Amino acid sequence: MKILLFTLMLICLIRANAQDYTVDFEDRNKTIYLTNDAVKLINNGEFNAAIDSLFKAISIDSTFRATYQTLYKASVLGKNYSIAIIDNLKKGTRIFNDDDELSFYLGELYKFNNEYEIAIQQYTLSINFSKVNGEDFDLVYLYYFNRGNCYLVSEQFQKAIEDYNYSLKLKPNNGNVYTNRGTCYMKVNENSKACDDWRKASVLSVSVASQYLKKYCKVM
Repeated sequence: MKILLFTLMLICLIRANAQDYTVDFEDRNKTIYLTNDAVKLINNGEFNAAIDSLFKAISIDSTFRATYQTLYKASVLGKNYSIAIIDNLKKGTRIFNDDDELSFYLGELYKFNNEYEIAIQQYTLSINFSKVNGEDFDLVYLYYFNRGNCYLVSEQFQKAIEDYNYSLKLKPNNGNVYTNRGTCYMKVNENSKACDDWRKASVLSVSVASQYLKKYCKVM
């Protein structure tokens, strides 16, 4: 059942074509076993052990996409954004070379390491790939939202606003996007738009937006 589970995951979630590789049957089975073992370790909170298992899986067979997805999950849950994890995810993006999801995960790791310029480059790749692969994938709105967040931190407010606009087009009524777009509007002295966004975010139960409303806007 475990092998079937990952086979189905690979079929259902794949969003790009891998290069042509020849994989030994036994190596693929070892990689599936190690990846499934990593899932168990993650469920038990043993994130570093899971990462070690996934590194080994990739060294045996680097063409099993689910391993990279699981590595990202272990990285985020374990708050481990090491160069070794980034390098292994890079390998995945080279093999699945137009994969918007894996490129997004790589961008996330750079963002967690405060490497915003490189993160922006990765998010941009994800966005470009999604134009071909399809924008109906659940994560695509985050490509724009998180690139917008990097622009916000980098004080590129107009670019951030444009990304937040598109993120809302893909997923309307997202309170976090309204909150951050409101911050950008305030930074570029469009206070009325900022307050409108914070009101919308407040209605959507974003508590920090309510605080901004009280501090910066006239609330009746």
